[in-house]
Amino acid sequence: MKYLFLLIFLLSISGYATTAATVDDPQQAAAWFDKGKDLASMSNYGEAISAYDKSLEYGNKDEAVWLEKGKALAKLDKYAEAVKSFEKAIEIKSDDIDAWTQKGDALNWLGKDNEALDAYDKVLELDPKNSVAKLKKNIILNLHN
Repeated sequence: MKYLFLLIFLLSISGYATTAATVDDPQQAAAWFDKGKDLASMSNYGEAISAYDKSLEYGNKDEAVWLEKGKALAKLDKYAEAVKSFEKAIEIKSDDIDAWTQKGDALNWLGKDNEALDAYDKVLELDPKNSVAKLKKNIILNLHN
């Protein structure tokens, strides 16, 4: 029995055990990100999300991976998860207009109108002439009048 424990211990320290740790490999990170975009373009959103997760596992630190993951989640009506993904993108790049707009859209789908309005206001703060954010904000405001 003690040899079994010793064998398990030796295997675990020798690299045979699998871990979910992040490994920095920029080439793999980029390849998985590109695969995710390709899958999303073919409406394979679940597989795209898995590819984006692999890109993150390989150390992708770009806000775009979180943005694209959020878009794929939203396509699957997973709006709460999408909001979290958009927030990660915004954490990395606070002036990402697309991330703020997508966050507003997901919050709107969740019925969180005040939070959606805040997101659209942030878009307008970053880009005062953004007609999309103005339109979406007006739609929400008109629904409550």
